[in-house]
Amino acid sequence: MNKEIAAKCIITDGGGVLFLHLKESDEWQLPGGRVEHNETIAETISREIYEELRVNIDLKKELGVLTNFSDDSEKITHYFLGEIQPHQTIEIGEPQTHTEFAYLPLEDLDKYALTASTEQFVQAVQEGRLKLI
Repeated sequence: MNKEIAAKCIITDGGGVLFLHLKESDEWQLPGGRVEHNETIAETISREIYEELRVNIDLKKELGVLTNFSDDSEKITHYFLGEIQPHQTIEIGEPQTHTEFAYLPLEDLDKYALTASTEQFVQAVQEGRLKLI
């Protein structure tokens, strides 16, 4: 069984959570990605956020870990609450992958196509398994 470890960052603006729109699949996802060899989870989030959004973040706290199993793999995703450092402006850093970003209210996410891991995150929040505060 293949095992993948990933890290995602929840960035809020008071009214919603920041999501990225995937060009190829026309779905929305949280920023973040796979942990690379010899990289900590905090380093992964910082690197991925800079690559995807061209901003630096301060990690506030770990919200939890979710595991997703498929036929031949296990994906473990760590979720962190993060805050964009002052005086920075978000830009799409990987235009070949993402078309836009948006702060989407969690209660409206049923109107959007989400990646499977993002749906798992939303369900965990709705069930109280992950808390955003």
